[in-house]
Amino acid sequence: MNAIDIKDIKGLSGTYSVKFGKEKKYIKIDDDNITLFGRIKSYAHGGWCHYKIQEIFISKQKTGFGERKFFVCPECGERRTKIYCYENREKFKCRSCLGKNIYSERCNLYDGGGTALIEYKFFNLISELDLSKTSKKRHIPFNSRYYGACKPKHMRYEKFELILKQLTALSAMRDTVILQKCSYSTQYINGLLNSNSLKKLKIMDIPDIIWTHEI
Repeated sequence: MNAIDIKDIKGLSGTYSVKFGKEKKYIKIDDDNITLFGRIKSYAHGGWCHYKIQEIFISKQKTGFGERKFFVCPECGERRTKIYCYENREKFKCRSCLGKNIYSERCNLYDGGGTALIEYKFFNLISELDLSKTSKKRHIPFNSRYYGACKPKHMRYEKFELILKQLTALSAMRDTVILQKCSYSTQYINGLLNSNSLKKLKIMDIPDIIWTHEI
């Protein structure tokens, strides 16, 4: 579980990187709020794209020695000295609000709309390739040009080419969910991956077509 203590940001301002499990996120600290954001490398846009995750306001209370700061919980609006979030989530809230929805906060792969199912399918699919033949250590965002030599010995070329297209589509859908704040149903994702439309597309065209929702 990730936690931020109001004491930890005392006297700080500017932008700092923080670890969320294996992911790197960024916190911009201002006098009256903190903003959590991430960045994603989008091959559809040719570079890094930043996206806002959450803004948390800071409340001040006058004391005999100056002032004391508190986070304002984004869910209940109460003043708190600490805020928390689960490893597989990005939104912070106080411990009381976290406890209310402890079961609903668990990541359900088949709740359509988020990145969990997309990433689950992506990593299952890429495990079918011979990844010892690529220099890439981080496979998402996916760029097929690094995986041309990763066809397993006994895999048909047609299947290998389809897997590369499916991985490209899944990576592009993940970008789109994060940056456009949109969602894809489980039915849509499964249908797209097995569609004749995807098979007919050129790999280089897939990211733009996913981004503009033309398929």
